[in-house]
Amino acid sequence: MKTKVAVWLAGFTAILLLLILTSVSKSPDSDTKAALQEEQENVALRAIADALLKQNDDWTSPVPPIRREGDRSYFIPLKSGVNYSILRVTIDNILEEHHIRPDYRVSLLDCSTGLVALGFQAQAEERSDGFACQDREQMGLCYNLRLTFLDKQEGRSFALQPQINSWPPVKWVLLGLTCFLPFIWLTWNKKEKDTIETEEQGDGWQQHSQHTAFHHANQLLKIDDKQLTLTYREAKLLDYFFQYPNQVLERDRILQAVWEDEGVIVGRSLDVFVSRLRKKLKADPDLQLVNVHGVGYKLEVRPPDVAH
Repeated sequence: MKTKVAVWLAGFTAILLLLILTSVSKSPDSDTKAALQEEQENVALRAIADALLKQNDDWTSPVPPIRREGDRSYFIPLKSGVNYSILRVTIDNILEEHHIRPDYRVSLLDCSTGLVALGFQAQAEERSDGFACQDREQMGLCYNLRLTFLDKQEGRSFALQPQINSWPPVKWVLLGLTCFLPFIWLTWNKKEKDTIETEEQGDGWQQHSQHTAFHHANQLLKIDDKQLTLTYREAKLLDYFFQYPNQVLERDRILQAVWEDEGVIVGRSLDVFVSRLRKKLKADPDLQLVNVHGVGYKLEVRPPDVAH
């Protein structure tokens, strides 16, 4: 039954993951469109750089390479003066020639400090020769230019927009189920192991000394008139020791027998549970759980006829 449930959960989880990955993946058409848009913008930006260099009487220097700083933000290392009074007209005309008409923001950066010296924001719907700081004196002779295309509707950079469509609620539900299913399985599996039937199958009690009786199925330990409740792992470990009284058991052998269903075996866990069992068995002088250095552990059981 457990195997069937595990297989069913694994299959269901795989299907959910496949649905999620399929639903959020970008289509080739979207990728192609984005690549063509970037190429178109790069060509326009190189034309802008060429025009600005010519306005500065530079007809021979090569057009500097355009550096992309964000999804739609570009840096042009002009390293020259700029005729700021006609900058917007120049950019508007070239963008229109290349059929690019978004809102945009321009920043002129001082070559030596990298700080913004001049700049403005333009709206595509408003062709105007006037813009911010147009008539102010230019304090520097060397500028680099940063141009960022903006979302017309929200006035924000496209770099701030998601690259895929927002997930509809059903996709979040699928993702939540995918993440939660392994937790459900682990919790259910642990409860099944830790909750053993408390109904006695026959008597169920086994006497291991004059003072101690042990009921493995019910996870109970009785020493004289005192009854203790054990955890699932404590009961399994104690039962293993009772199966091999007065025998030295290697650590690896114990771990394999008691923790094999955990998948990951941690040696420190054995020491912790042995320490717990020692405390519980301390009231019985006929039982002693001893450490065999470098090897493992041994449960020493004193025969009933040995005088104390």
